[in-house]
Formats: sequence, structure tokens, C-alpha cells
Amino acid sequence: MVVKEKGMTVSRLLVALSFVEAACALLFSPVVFALRGVIFGILAYRFGEQKLGLWGIGSNILGAAVGIWISLQYSSMMG
Repeated sequence: MVVKEKGMTVSRLLVALSFVEAACALLFSPVVFALRGVIFGILAYRFGEQKLGLWGIGSNILGAAVGIWISLQYSSMMG
């Protein structure tokens, strides 16, 4: 018999924080937020959420790349 846990575990919280950091990396400071998000993803992976932890790491790397690209496009338009 498998017993499911109720509530949010630490690993799920870390995954959620990782995805929030990926969204912030698109809008604000890509390097800072994506680095924090990757760290949260790695911690989530280590605490037992392997699949979602890897998704969190990947989304932060992609968020950093897209955020930097958006910043470069915006700065070239400004002069």
C-alpha cells in the first residue's frame, strides 16, 4: 500500500521556487534570478523531485538565455 503525503513537501516547494525564479529571469535580472533558480532546481533534485528538478534547471537556463536576448534587443533599440 502506498501512502501519499498531504501538503507541500520541501522538494515541491523548491521546485515551485525554481519555476518562479525562471519567470523572474525573463522579466528582471536574468543572470541573478536564473542562478538562484538553478540552485533551487538542484536542491529539489537532491531532495527527491528528480524529474521536476531537472525541468526547473532547464527552464532557468532557457529563461536566462531568453532574458539576456530580450535585454540585448531592448538595449540596441535604445541607442
